[in-house]
Amino acid sequence: MTTERTDLIDKITKSARSQLPNGSVVSPNPDHPLLLSGPDILVGSEGVLFAIFVAKKSETNRPKELTARLTATRLALPDHARCLVGGDGIPAGYGVHFDGDIDQRLSPAHLSDAQAKANLPLAKYTELNQARALAFSRYAALQHIRRMWESSAPRTVSLEAKPDLQADTKRWHGSRGIKEYKGVLIGLKKTEGSRNLRSALHEYTVQAFSENYDLIEGVPQPRRQKFDLAAIDALPKQRLDPDKPNRVAAFSGWLFTDRSELSNLDELVPSTERLYAKTLDRLEKMNRRRFTR
Repeated sequence: MTTERTDLIDKITKSARSQLPNGSVVSPNPDHPLLLSGPDILVGSEGVLFAIFVAKKSETNRPKELTARLTATRLALPDHARCLVGGDGIPAGYGVHFDGDIDQRLSPAHLSDAQAKANLPLAKYTELNQARALAFSRYAALQHIRRMWESSAPRTVSLEAKPDLQADTKRWHGSRGIKEYKGVLIGLKKTEGSRNLRSALHEYTVQAFSENYDLIEGVPQPRRQKFDLAAIDALPKQRLDPDKPNRVAAFSGWLFTDRSELSNLDELVPSTERLYAKTLDRLEKMNRRRFTR
């Protein structure tokens, strides 16, 4: 994190704590259980939840990264959360497009003004809640499949099989670690060690939220609803939250699987597609029963 960016996050944090009423909660660099990289500051005050973003250097170079981070946050946080960009944190060249994706640009000295304008138009709530419901259903389905795989006996695969993987480097940000197989993305990046795992998750989540959603006036609109498969070598032991990498991957639409399994995609992809569709259907029926009681 650059010194300038750190200073701006610190300035906004101190300003929020001094401006807002007693009882307000200001959390810089918050950790969300479903997000690899969420907002830089969360502020809760009098029933209003602010998610404040300050653009990273990589987001200045690749603006889609900021869109992906915003999309993921919109889906993960409650629907009343407001997304704000702190300071001059809009990447150069992003243009007018980004203005419709955030609720307001934020000056550290005017957070109280933002609080007064914190009502989201009612029409947006319906669209946002539909997108969030779909995202959480997909997440639940992928988590269910992963647990089924973990509890089942090891599958026999042919290591001699050579799937016809194709790479579209322009589409995938020039990443050599993501290829495509019959509409399903195949992640081949190294995951040994915390640094490699975080790098792989970053690329996968940016890819997923950029490709699977259009961000229109701040509301994620589902566009592509396939699951994707990523090779997992070994998950580093994380003392405080060992399952977070799996949750982050699933929330963005990725399933981790043993690298050897990817040698037999002709069987793995169709069988997983059937299981995924069946699980989503069961979840939808359960939700319908829940809301009709």
